Amino acid sequence: MTDRWLRRLCDATASPPETDDVDALLAAWAGVVAARQAILDEAPPAIAPSSLADELARREDAWSQTLAAARQRVGAHRMHAAQVRRYQQLPLSADS
Repeated sequence: MTDRWLRRLCDATASPPETDDVDALLAAWAGVVAARQAILDEAPPAIAPSSLADELARREDAWSQTLAAARQRVGAHRMHAAQVRRYQQLPLSADS
């Protein structure tokens, strides 16, 4: 029972796509969250350590790292965009 439940949870937790497109990444994650929630809404069995639990932890870690990297890229992009806006507000030359 436990292995079957963990297998379903692993199958619902696909590896993150290899993309720099944050919207595509978030859409893929939303699908994973919805699929996993449907399984988690069922009464989970008592989980004993197993290779499936290890695989699920590995996939969860991959998603965490991928989403953290995407958050960093978006943050850097926003910071650079804010700097560009500030520079655009500066006078064109010191002679003005």
